[in-house]
Formats: sequence, C-alpha cells, structure tokens
Amino acid sequence: MRAVPVVRDRSDAGAVPLISASEAMPVRAPPVASVPSSADPRTHPRPLTRLLPRVTTSPLDARWAASLAADVVPAAAACGASASAAFVVTARAARAAAYAAGVSCATPVLGAAWGVASVGAASALAGQCASLALGARTVDDLRASFLRAATSLRGGGVPRRGGPAAASDPVAREATEDAILGAVLYAAASRPSGLRTALPSDVSHPGALARRSMPSNGAHYATDAQRKTLALWMRRDGCHHCGATRGPVVGDHMPPNKKAFGSGAAAARAREGRWTTRAWNFLRMVPKQRFYPQCRPCSDLQSVAVRTGRKTLVTHRGGLVAGMVVAGAVGARHYVMVRHPKRYAEMVEALERVRPLRWKTR
Repeated sequence: MRAVPVVRDRSDAGAVPLISASEAMPVRAPPVASVPSSADPRTHPRPLTRLLPRVTTSPLDARWAASLAADVVPAAAACGASASAAFVVTARAARAAAYAAGVSCATPVLGAAWGVASVGAASALAGQCASLALGARTVDDLRASFLRAATSLRGGGVPRRGGPAAASDPVAREATEDAILGAVLYAAASRPSGLRTALPSDVSHPGALARRSMPSNGAHYATDAQRKTLALWMRRDGCHHCGATRGPVVGDHMPPNKKAFGSGAAAARAREGRWTTRAWNFLRMVPKQRFYPQCRPCSDLQSVAVRTGRKTLVTHRGGLVAGMVVAGAVGARHYVMVRHPKRYAEMVEALERVRPLRWKTR
C-alpha cells in the first residue's frame, strides 16, 4: 500500500495521519438515468395539469366576474322566471278552459287543435314576457312594461295574423316563431304523450298521461304479476288519468269492458271462456284491450261514467317538466336576441344558408 503525502491543516498545528489511496479517492455517486427534456413532446409527454386551463386572478377576470354577477345573472334569472311563470299560468288557464268546455285529449279534432293552440299561445306569451323583463332595469320599469303591453293588447295594438302589418311587425313574427318552437319542443319533451298533456283526461279513454301499457287477458282482471308491474309504472309515471302516484293500483281495461263487449253481461260471458263466446267475439271484431295503471278514485269515476254513459273529465298537473323546457328555450332565445343581437343575426343567417341546401338534398 502506497502512502500519500501528509496533509496538514492550517488551523491545527498537529499533523494529519496517513491514509490509504483507496480511502483518499472520492466516492462516486451511482449513475442517474437521464431525464428527457420537456421541450420534446415525443419523449416527455405533457402532464395533465398543463392541459387544464390555468386559473388566474387578474384584474380583468375580476372585472368580468363582477359584471357577470351584476348584469348577466340577474337578467338571465328575470328572463327565465318571467318566461316560466307566463307559460305555466297560460297553460293552466287553457287546460281549465278546456275542462269547462268539455274538451279532452280524447276529443277527435278539437282536442288536438286546442292542445296546439294552448301550447303555442303559452310559448308566445312566455317569449314576450322574457323580452319585457330583459328591457326593464328596475321593478317599476318591469311593471310599466307589462302595463303598456296589456294596454296595447286590449286596444288591438298587436296586428292579427294575416293582416297588412302582420308580416312586417317584429312582435307578431317573434310570437309566431315562439309558438312554433314551443309546440315542437313541448311535443318532443313530453313523449310519448305529446301535446295530450296540455288537455284534461276523459276517464272512458286513455288518459293524457298514458305512457306504458300491457296486453290484457280479455275481460279478465289483472293477475298478481301484472298488478306488480302496473304498481311500478304507477309509482314512476302516475295514474294515466290524473297522475296520482300513491294508493292501490287498478289494472284499467282500455277500452272499458262495457264499451269493448257491448254490455256488462257480454263481458261476464267472455270471462267464462267458452269457445262459442270467443268465436262470436272474433266475428264481431271485439277490439283488443290493454291494461293501464289507474288509481282507485279514477276507477270509481270511470265505472259511474261507463254505466251512465256520461262524459267525465279529470284534471291533472302533468306537462310541468315539458313546460319548463319550453320556457327555458324561449327565454334563452330572447336573451340572445336582446343582449347579443349581432350573434343572433349571424345564427339566423347561418340557418337561412343551411335551409336551401337541405331542400336541394331532398
């Protein structure tokens, strides 16, 4: 072993003892794998945090948040509340008028026309109320705007459809567009019932809230398994006449036994199951019946109505979700029209350009 020279420390007068060469050699650190540069995305992918938007607290963002809280949120809330209230009140009034006039969802032609007219009128009024709410700055301005609108409506300020100024008047055009948009959205949002939910129900026909049904066993009553399924449907969708979700469920024959077989005695003979009775019912084309979930009060009303032959209507509270969808869409349309007119004009121009192309492809 070869000795190294003695190294003396200047701060110490004593000599440092000799150490071996192996001990004098510096200790090397273990090799470290080279880390690829973050500049090359092929060798070092970007972390997920860099892909997310960076939240800053600049003065510009603070001013934007302040303007959002002071202007956008109150205006959008007033627009949505006005449109929703106008639609719900108008739709309920139209349903009450149909109940008083004896028009139900089962009325052949007048029922469908009444449903379209009621939903269209509610949508048009919701749009106009949203526009008035957006144009008002205070509660007094909003009250004055509604009073002016009511005065113009009483005095015939809005031109009638087909009049000389109907095509050029923007209010009439907006109301017509809102009516068409609202009817289409309401029918799509309340499927499969559609516009039937805007009218009362007739207990002798499938109700306005009829969604699910199953084939019946002829004139026989529902079995235990069928009643379990009907009870599940009733808890989800409610009675197909009034919308009640609580209470015992009844398997409602549609059409009722007396109307399907002609009389209660014929229905009782059909329940006996003789082959002659089945053949006779086949020859006279007895309609196929289906089971609908029904509550006990509507079943009692139905039995009296079928026995006496009187029309009995039942009101309901259905169509609320579809009405909120329509009110929100109409209110959003008027919000963009009032607050962002340039953007709305660009959207209309884009739709006008797409429409001829769609017609040509057909």
